[in-house]
Amino acid sequence: MKSIFVLLIILSAYSATACDNCQCRMPSAQSKFTFSLNFRYTNLSDIYGSAHAHILEASPFRSALLKESQAFHGGDDLENGSYERYITMNWLINYRLSERWSLGAIIPLTKRTTKDVMTTGYEKVSTFGLGDVGLIAGFDVYHNSRPNYSSRITIQAGIKLPTGKTNKQLDDGDVAHMHVQSGSGSIDYIFIIDASKEINRWEMLADFIYRYNTEGAHHFTFGDFVNYRAGLRYYVYDTNKNMISIDEDPDRFRMAMGLNLDGEWEGHELESDEIIDNSGGHTVLISPNVLFAWSKFSIGLNYQLPIIHHLEGRQLGQSSKIVTELSFTF
Repeated sequence: MKSIFVLLIILSAYSATACDNCQCRMPSAQSKFTFSLNFRYTNLSDIYGSAHAHILEASPFRSALLKESQAFHGGDDLENGSYERYITMNWLINYRLSERWSLGAIIPLTKRTTKDVMTTGYEKVSTFGLGDVGLIAGFDVYHNSRPNYSSRITIQAGIKLPTGKTNKQLDDGDVAHMHVQSGSGSIDYIFIIDASKEINRWEMLADFIYRYNTEGAHHFTFGDFVNYRAGLRYYVYDTNKNMISIDEDPDRFRMAMGLNLDGEWEGHELESDEIIDNSGGHTVLISPNVLFAWSKFSIGLNYQLPIIHHLEGRQLGQSSKIVTELSFTF
């Protein structure tokens, strides 16, 4: 079945533990050419202490649900008011070379804003521009499609290139922190496993992303990054119940609602080969989403709610993330 596969990210992303570096899934090219435009807003404004898992502390349900003992949330007056906010627009282009092979590119345009009360007073720092471009090749290990059933397993591997700028400075002339720079200055390597199975109106999704980071600009190294996802989606409306391809039914319309469980882990960051204690950690998110697909066009919306923060040291944790995706196939 040549149905449209819509990318609903978690980040990536992208790391939600300390910043918002490029960690984008590449949609499977089930038609000859797939073009996607992805918008993502990430807000980090809650300060977390070390050695404790903060359960549902960043969610609107925290007053009515679990609170673990010895949780630290807030910080002293010096750190209150710090935040990191990221708006990213990813252009994703995927081309199917053959029945099993595909080649894609991820071109990010980013706006990054931070206010680090502890190190820069109340100075707000912003950047806008091209981020680090990614190139990814994909191979369909398994694909089986028949009426009312579709199953696919894809592996992808790629490289992230240092195309974003890293020279943003503070008012005093010092170089701004790498979290606010448009790029990393490093060449990084990405590996992805993606699987999906669709039976009647139900679809199951699972994927795993690993990014190996190398030293970049200003002797700074972002921590290695792992992202995993498992999700279930139900098509509440489908004009064609036989699940035939878009080529056979070009006017087919589908609407789906889903729920994902996402996890993000990031290793410690390094500066001049020295470990930064207040970096790295694990975040778990629950992500309700909705998808509309008509003919060769689709739009998806995903809201990611962090339910567990387990961050190293004291650092900003993700408060919210909103992702929307437009996709068109040729």
